[in-house]
Amino acid sequence: FTFSYEIAKSYLDLGYVLSIGHHILMGQDKHNEVIKKVGLDKILLETDLDYEHTGPYDPSLLKNEYDYLSRLLNLKIEDIENTLQTTFEKVIRK
Repeated sequence: FTFSYEIAKSYLDLGYVLSIGHHILMGQDKHNEVIKKVGLDKILLETDLDYEHTGPYDPSLLKNEYDYLSRLLNLKIEDIENTLQTTFEKVIRK
């Protein structure tokens, strides 16, 4: 998800969660604002990559996303893992 908070909210109001990829590591203010406003319980992290733009898959990117979210939201990695797992389970049950 790379759009504004207003667009994100319109999707959330419909009951969706946001899928966020490795582009969050770029630290753009717009992405940071959306993540902070939306809250961790309304996002999932993408585990695939756009090969054309990023090259071969690098497993460390997912770890880096967790580290970035930890710093951005001032949360422990364990708390991020638990919240994302809970969100994933809710989505799968729907």
